[in-house]
Amino acid sequence: MKQTTKRILVAMVCGVMTLNLMGCNAKPERASTSTANSTKKEPVTLKIATYWVGTLPEAAFFKKLVEEFPKSKLGEGVTLEVEEIPGADAYAQKMKLLISSGDLPDIIQATGANYLDLAVKSGKVTDLTPYFNADEDWKGLFDQKSLDYNSRDGKIYGVPYTKEVGTMYYNKELFNKAGIAEFPKTWDEFFKVCEKLKAANITPIALDTAEYGWFTSLMLCSMIGTSGTNGNKWMNTAFPKDYTSPEVISAFANIQKLFKNYTTKDAVGGNWVVPTNHFEKGEVAMIANGPWMVPDFKDTTKVEAGFYDKVAVAPFPGEGIISVPQFGEMIGAKDNAKIEAAINFEKFKTSMENQIEYMKITGNIYESPKIPAPTNIIKDNPLLGDIIDLSSKIKTTYGENQALWYPNTLDALSNLLPDLAFGKLTPEDMANKLTEVARKNK
Repeated sequence: MKQTTKRILVAMVCGVMTLNLMGCNAKPERASTSTANSTKKEPVTLKIATYWVGTLPEAAFFKKLVEEFPKSKLGEGVTLEVEEIPGADAYAQKMKLLISSGDLPDIIQATGANYLDLAVKSGKVTDLTPYFNADEDWKGLFDQKSLDYNSRDGKIYGVPYTKEVGTMYYNKELFNKAGIAEFPKTWDEFFKVCEKLKAANITPIALDTAEYGWFTSLMLCSMIGTSGTNGNKWMNTAFPKDYTSPEVISAFANIQKLFKNYTTKDAVGGNWVVPTNHFEKGEVAMIANGPWMVPDFKDTTKVEAGFYDKVAVAPFPGEGIISVPQFGEMIGAKDNAKIEAAINFEKFKTSMENQIEYMKITGNIYESPKIPAPTNIIKDNPLLGDIIDLSSKIKTTYGENQALWYPNTLDALSNLLPDLAFGKLTPEDMANKLTEVARKNK
């Protein structure tokens, strides 16, 4: 969410959309890493729950998938029944509920929230290892780190399709107005830049607290991840239970400082929509986010014409970026025919052609390390090229909390951030309370 979680859609009516796309009038199959059986298959209906709806960039990509898959050899005889659940957070909460008590969809999308562990422990999702091992060409497309990230006890349970890279975006025009020549390379320089922007009556940075405080969390994680060997190790550790290290407490102190002096008045209590709007309207100078935000910078329904050319990308102060594998899609189907159809859907989705299409439509970086970035896409979207270039050259990388923290700790963060922002909690209080929550996990 990332935000995901990262890009939660404002309320819209949920519904079930059945797409009877049965392979009649089939056109030639799109590129894939596996061919379907030559014998005619029995009809299968797959149920997919998705939050890729509405105005999300992924919605257009998902629409193409559900239209084209049943017309392909891999999708022969398959009907897709799609349930739309707007909002990554709402989606994650429903999937957690169904994992605990209910029937899962045949294909379960991933969000920034970690419910893979819950799903694996429930025994309701399919061990995908035999299917990967049976198709070496397909398995070979994936980064082994991503497969390991989606594995538990040596078994693969999620099909990854994207990598998360987090950087800073800044408005060059606002920097110029404040007399700032370049993006700060250290955190000391960063706070000096904040002072210069504030003195020029420019709000320095966009933050939030609701729904895991995505934009704030990226800053927090970067402050920890670039703070030295110990902080970087902590920020690359899954499911930490101790938040009382000096690096973490110092980061909370700096976040408190940002809320007190350098962000918008509506940051406390705001979800992802608030900071996004402020940056895209040119009301703040900086924001932390991933490449999925880049398409907005050209969308004149969201920004003024020419806004794209005002934006530049940079590593976080401390010369680091967020770089972490992502949870993939899980299969909740129970019978073999549905499992096979779901596997074929995943093969279709993660084919080389569709991975490139995914990046082209969404601005996200695709999973496979074996696919070179198409020059025509980078030429049309140089900011994305800058992000890819940074991710290949930067030496200091680290994860982010939605990928690495316990779910209950993320919930606690959302609840506690307002009190930290208003000074009702000290950074030490914040660290102690999160440690208390984290230690409730076995």
